[in-house]
Amino acid sequence: MQDAPKRMKNPFSLQPALGTGFYGRGDEIEDILSLGAGTNSLIIGARRSGKTSLLKEIARRIRYFTHHSCVYFSAAADPKGSDLQITINDACNEDTQMSRLLTSTVAIAPATFYDMMKAINEKLRLLSDDRGENRFFFILVDEAELLNQFEDAVLKDIYKTISNCQYVKWILCGGPSVCYLNKLQERKTWITEPFLGSFITTKLGRLSKLDAEALIIHKDADGKPTIVAEKATVDAILEHSYQQPYIIQLLGMKLFENGKLDKITDTTVDWVYVQCEGQGYFMESFENLELPEMEILIETVDPKLKKAINWDYLNRKLLHPIADIERAVDRLIKLCFLKELDGSFLPSTPFLKRWLRAKRNHLKEVIRNKNKPGTSPVPPVPSGTNGKNKSEGINAVNPNQSENKPHDGNSPVGPALYFVMGIFTLLVIAIFILPPRQNLWLYIVGAVLLITGLYSFVLVMTGRAEQNLFVKITKSVLGKLPGGKSKS
Repeated sequence: MQDAPKRMKNPFSLQPALGTGFYGRGDEIEDILSLGAGTNSLIIGARRSGKTSLLKEIARRIRYFTHHSCVYFSAAADPKGSDLQITINDACNEDTQMSRLLTSTVAIAPATFYDMMKAINEKLRLLSDDRGENRFFFILVDEAELLNQFEDAVLKDIYKTISNCQYVKWILCGGPSVCYLNKLQERKTWITEPFLGSFITTKLGRLSKLDAEALIIHKDADGKPTIVAEKATVDAILEHSYQQPYIIQLLGMKLFENGKLDKITDTTVDWVYVQCEGQGYFMESFENLELPEMEILIETVDPKLKKAINWDYLNRKLLHPIADIERAVDRLIKLCFLKELDGSFLPSTPFLKRWLRAKRNHLKEVIRNKNKPGTSPVPPVPSGTNGKNKSEGINAVNPNQSENKPHDGNSPVGPALYFVMGIFTLLVIAIFILPPRQNLWLYIVGAVLLITGLYSFVLVMTGRAEQNLFVKITKSVLGKLPGGKSKS
């Protein structure tokens, strides 16, 4: 009697992927590791975009395929940073190269983390000069937005290391709120330059189509698939996931059965949606967005819409400067919240669209709370400059950007208000100089216009212009006039 064939274990998982289980991101890794001395890296991505997997894969490649050394730690494991020096020292001792370097460099236990980094930096500088090639010590920090909560003395040491140790390179990885680190300059007198001024930013978006397909069928080192899947199934997974690794893993976990993938059904879609919602995947990602980005996502599922939103619609509907709207759309696309199709903008996946529709009223309340005085938006991430989702330094971000004031002359509402009030004034003057008995209806129209104009003025000055339909209409008309701001 023959033994039954072994069932193949499901290779899809929500755990960080490494080695042969890691797919894609090759360009990002190459660019990060090729940066010169004195330049650091910041990886920004939405929740479950593969940040931790990428950071751990970078650490693996540094250790096994370069002459550099590195340590990895998560800021979440040490909320105040009080054990940072011990964490780094222990990680260095586990690395043979770094252990020898520490032994020859730090003869006496250093007083502070900065003293240790300064000694390591000097040793690496001498090694680099002696061998004619740079030798770096990489410090990879996951959940880097939590550095904001570290003790003042620890933050000061980190800042001094970033500023003065060119051969100690930092790779910080976190969500969009990691940009709040630049706001430390407002609270810490010892910070003279933006905390992230020397960092090159990589925005982590979706996988390329080829990399997403490789993940779906789990290609081996020779490029051969290890999972059987019909082309229709692969295409359906690509469409539903928008090539996002987290959604691909969830779909794979549900569809995989003994070496092959079943077809996607409504049951599959329902299961993935429940998993995403249950883990707070959507809400946490939504709450980390800027105010204009939140408003744009809500507009995509407005039940009154007969077709998808586009640039003209956003410029008419949103009361933000055009540049802020453009930056928000660009970032939503790069962080996989939106997809662009024939000039229109849609939620990136059916799961996100379904969630936005179900939670629309609650999300509008989240937006209202975020828009209250005293709250500040997440600082924007600068747009890439070389086509690979990068910017020339996070210091391009303005962390002190003030809240948008609806009555500001630079806002599209400003010119609209002046235009409206001017028309009201002219009409009222023209109407009230006419004989009253023969033009009673003109008096009534003039009075209505005057009251509407005053009401418009009050709404705009109190930041509630979006409640005035006439201001919206006028803003739309102005955008279509020569010199208007609407984007075609």
